[in-house]
Amino acid sequence: MKMRIFSVGISVTDDHFRIIAANLRLDEIAHQKYPHPHCNNMKEMGHFLAADLENFLRQHRTIPALRLKHRSGSCGTASALPKCSIMSGCGTCIVLRGQKPLALCDRCPCFGSLFPPLAALTFAASSIICAFGLASAAPRSPYRHLELCGIALNRFGLNREKLLGVGIALPAIFNTDRTCVVTAPTLNLRDQSIRPLICSIPYPVSVCNDATSGGYAEWYVQQDSDCMAYISLEGGVGGAILMNGVPYTGLNGRSGEFGHICVQPEGLSCKCGLRGCLEAYCSSDRISTDLGISVEQFFAGLEAGNLAYQTLWKDYLNHLASALATIRMVFDCRIVLGGYIAQYLTPFLKELRGLTASRDPFDEEAEYISLCHYLKHAVPLGAALHFINLFVEEL
Repeated sequence: MKMRIFSVGISVTDDHFRIIAANLRLDEIAHQKYPHPHCNNMKEMGHFLAADLENFLRQHRTIPALRLKHRSGSCGTASALPKCSIMSGCGTCIVLRGQKPLALCDRCPCFGSLFPPLAALTFAASSIICAFGLASAAPRSPYRHLELCGIALNRFGLNREKLLGVGIALPAIFNTDRTCVVTAPTLNLRDQSIRPLICSIPYPVSVCNDATSGGYAEWYVQQDSDCMAYISLEGGVGGAILMNGVPYTGLNGRSGEFGHICVQPEGLSCKCGLRGCLEAYCSSDRISTDLGISVEQFFAGLEAGNLAYQTLWKDYLNHLASALATIRMVFDCRIVLGGYIAQYLTPFLKELRGLTASRDPFDEEAEYISLCHYLKHAVPLGAALHFINLFVEEL
């Protein structure tokens, strides 16, 4: 199996990192979500992110091992052993599904440092026999004595030597040369240099705005128009303008901040300090956190006919339509709706188009509004795309 060149993309929120690996076609080949505590500065964020990134690469790396042979003589592959799967941790790790790791191959330089102790480790010719009688997870497992031999690849086949770089997408506004976060309301950060974050990662790093990354991924996969506006509907509301596949950032790097279009003068308070912003009306928080429920619970209640939810959702769509009509008037381009909320919008797309068209003097149907291709992971995929494009351009 040939090693694949890949890039890593990371989206950052206030409580988790989402890390993905993508190949040159921007196909997602591995992903993982890692919770993290609140970070007071970029140095702290870099500390947690570097650890999670290394864990991600270890978990999905190329591994030795994988013909399994009972000491009693019966033989088979990992797939032939019920409830048994092979993972790559810091070395070769045998786990029973849902249980703690039971054994670690000594081919890893960190042998024995991360997982429960082995009851015995003996060598028979060139084979390694792992007896994990001390593993509390399955002391009576019929697979306690296994022989590891041969060479195989795990299902992802990632190799650090083939890593092009790491793109990190932050929900933040940067200064003009993108060396400093001016403000990141959802992260509660202001005036932070990104250098400590970059220096914590031992690979080439690119840092960008999260909504711009999402828009970049959407344009890349669709590429059917010269200009596209992308709106990300999540805990914050952001966006991006793509012109011939190139993000238009504006004079100060603040283009596409659609979340701060005023849709209701003197309206609801926004995290930016102003009132009436689109983000105050159309973030996921308004239909989840502010109600003490999850987004899934809101849409379940909406479908069940909850009158309060229906009233709130009507208000949500009306304010979103006002912003969409404004964006159309300014840019006269296709508009793609993305972010976490987009996966719930299919039943409401016709209604949203109608509301937007009623505010648009030039179009009666507003079919220029569409939903995103990547209902999940557009942001980290867009972040990974930076290094993929650099590689392709150099070919």
